[in-house]
Amino acid sequence: MPACNAVPPPGSLPLTFLVNGIDPPEIADAPPWDRSRYWSIVGIIAERVKQDELQRGLDRFGRKLRPVKVRKVKFRRSGRVVDGEPLMPHRGLSRTRRLLRFTVMSVGVLFWWGNGWARILDMHRRGACLKRNGKIVGKLPVRDVFGISPKGMEKIKAEADRHWRNGTMPEKKISGEMADTGLGIELPFDNTATRQAKGQGKAKPIGQWTQFDFLAAGVNVVRSNAQTRTVNTATGTKGLRDTGLEIGVNWKKFKFAK
Repeated sequence: MPACNAVPPPGSLPLTFLVNGIDPPEIADAPPWDRSRYWSIVGIIAERVKQDELQRGLDRFGRKLRPVKVRKVKFRRSGRVVDGEPLMPHRGLSRTRRLLRFTVMSVGVLFWWGNGWARILDMHRRGACLKRNGKIVGKLPVRDVFGISPKGMEKIKAEADRHWRNGTMPEKKISGEMADTGLGIELPFDNTATRQAKGQGKAKPIGQWTQFDFLAAGVNVVRSNAQTRTVNTATGTKGLRDTGLEIGVNWKKFKFAK
């Protein structure tokens, strides 16, 4: 039976991480709008660097996350193997990737995970004990993603200093797998499966979910007004076809070649 005496209790560690301490000396005495511009630069770069480290399966120290045992779980319809990095089985669509958020502060950039996902990641960071019927049956391997590696911080500082001194802003880019897959993505769920939506007392088929149910799961959808629909048969899944909803896309963020 594993000993859990050394496991930090829930709430003993912050559910956020702060990127700071990399600003040039003149930033401390700069006007508030200049400090805001510098940390805005850092935020854009830091998000890209952190997403890149997650995509490569690295922890906050730049080391590979502890591997998981061979997964036997498959998508029910498509039969595709769930084979992403630890904590990110669905790759770019995993909550560790798509729920990462940041806000610019006067002293740095604060990162967190939305929809309460930070609490799940905190369990892995602490190596929490696993209980079954009140008995301890094991421990989670320690996997800590609350931070950016020293090498990543050096990259952020060098690029941020360059943009700061040149008076430019870095380009916001879609990172990881989503950057190269165009606008069509395959959602990792079975439209006929029954699942309990957050805040709902009774489980219901995903095909009956509302926009609020999907938003609680971290997926932004909008009401579809299309009179015709082209189905991508290559995905092998029904997706949102029976819900009357479609993935919400902010077209202003995309640049198209002329």
